Amino acid sequence: MKKDNDKSVFIIKPEAFNQREEIKRIIITQSDLKIVATKIVALTEQDIDTLYLDDIGTDLIKAIKAHLIGATVEVGIVIGKDAITKLTRVCGKHPFPGDCPKDTIREKFGKSQPTVYHSIVYYLNAIHKTSEKEVNPSLEWFYSKK
Repeated sequence: MKKDNDKSVFIIKPEAFNQREEIKRIIITQSDLKIVATKIVALTEQDIDTLYLDDIGTDLIKAIKAHLIGATVEVGIVIGKDAITKLTRVCGKHPFPGDCPKDTIREKFGKSQPTVYHSIVYYLNAIHKTSEKEVNPSLEWFYSKK
């Protein structure tokens, strides 16, 4: 059973960093979630290994690291009933922004053309949102990161 205080984590990526205030407004107004904390950080390889657990062991993690190591991003925590599902709905489920429903964050702020890093197709989709597998390690990372 989902609790009213479920949490999820989002990362506003470099390609959408300048629109982060508008993105946070969309999260609040379209998801019925509260943003309870945010921080601006430059990501390290170790940070990415923690925050992108679903992609560890895939070729995609190489592209993610090429894009995000040293990049300034905003990481935030949302709270509310069914937080992971609601955040996914407002962000857009699919990595490619063009496959996301109209008015989702990825559709609105993501890049329509893929980028290729070391022959790996990678989408500049504006935002990362945690999965069930990623949420607890991401929360622990957030609270321990200086």
